[in-house]
Amino acid sequence: MTELASFKNVYVINMNEVTNRPFDCLIDGKVLLPIETKNGATFQLEKGQMPVLFSEHFARKMVKQFPDLSKILNDPDARTIIEYLDNNGKQIMTLYPTNDVDLHTRNWGKFDPNILPDVQKIVDARKELIGKAANHKEKQS
Repeated sequence: MTELASFKNVYVINMNEVTNRPFDCLIDGKVLLPIETKNGATFQLEKGQMPVLFSEHFARKMVKQFPDLSKILNDPDARTIIEYLDNNGKQIMTLYPTNDVDLHTRNWGKFDPNILPDVQKIVDARKELIGKAANHKEKQS
């Protein structure tokens, strides 16, 4: 569901590690999640590199909904957080697998015009899958 592009970073979270050490690093409403891959490559925090922090609220919601989302979305998509960047590499927003969007700025600089269609495509695909799952669940009740 997520293709690599210069205007975004795609993080796949190691959910097994999250359940083994839930939220052991909270910093001012942000949380350090164990990243398995970044843009398709194994992620290793280099010495002196700043850790990748995510919104505590959205990260907690993602972890809570993961068991259900992993049945609806394919497993990697249920663990994938997408960070969108402006042309200078500055974070402008983050999209969580729950379809929550964390805006980092309201003063967007120059950004790739493909960002908004990319976000919309991902959000729409997830809504469709979640809707189908909800309808299937209702029919079984």
